[in-house]
Amino acid sequence: IRRHSFHKGNQEERDTMQCSRCARAGMVEIRMNIAGEDVLFHSCGRCEARHWSSPDGPLSLDRVLELARRP
Repeated sequence: IRRHSFHKGNQEERDTMQCSRCARAGMVEIRMNIAGEDVLFHSCGRCEARHWSSPDGPLSLDRVLELARRP
């Protein structure tokens, strides 16, 4: 995923985010907080690539699930 800063960026910048698999612009981005950590879920409507990230970089699905299991 090619993207600008995690916390910055206007709507136009978010709309230009491109899928690293098929290069489609305008990926869906969902911001959330899981167990006190900011995370982003990215999804491509064309090729259905899905990725998780944090301010520190990419997150594996296993790491996201680990965070979700925290009490």
